Amino acid sequence: MRGKTNGFTLIELLIAVVISTFVALALAGVYRSVQDVRKRFMTYEQNRKLYELIYLLQKQLTNCKSLELDGNTLSYYTTFGISAPYVMVKLQVLGSLITYSESNPYDPSVIYLKRELHSPYDFTLKLGRDRRSVMLSTGKTTIDLYVSYNKVPTSSIFLKPF
Repeated sequence: MRGKTNGFTLIELLIAVVISTFVALALAGVYRSVQDVRKRFMTYEQNRKLYELIYLLQKQLTNCKSLELDGNTLSYYTTFGISAPYVMVKLQVLGSLITYSESNPYDPSVIYLKRELHSPYDFTLKLGRDRRSVMLSTGKTTIDLYVSYNKVPTSSIFLKPF
């Protein structure tokens, strides 16, 4: 007569291994799907911020004054600031890192706003020959931002005229 054993049979162990393998494969698939969605969302978010920045720059460049391009830094005065109605803007492009800052036009050491954007593209800044456009370009694509000068008001609303 055999005694009663408290262990698992070989078939029970094989079934447990097969079930745990299916569970592990399902979890790995879910993890991969979540990572793909996260990557697509991050790319979408970077592109959205880039489009917002380009829209803002185009709006600001329609009313700007004293536009200068020094290496990879574009600076100008505009009445369409995010932080104040009249600001000095500096846009610096270093490959895929774009830094946008707004400062007091009379004291550039007072910075109102500074934002950094990590773009999926490497950008370069160029000024058009006639100084009527700013070209933001990747290797393949160029975005032309058109410039209108001397429309920045110099009335008594502001502390100092140009």
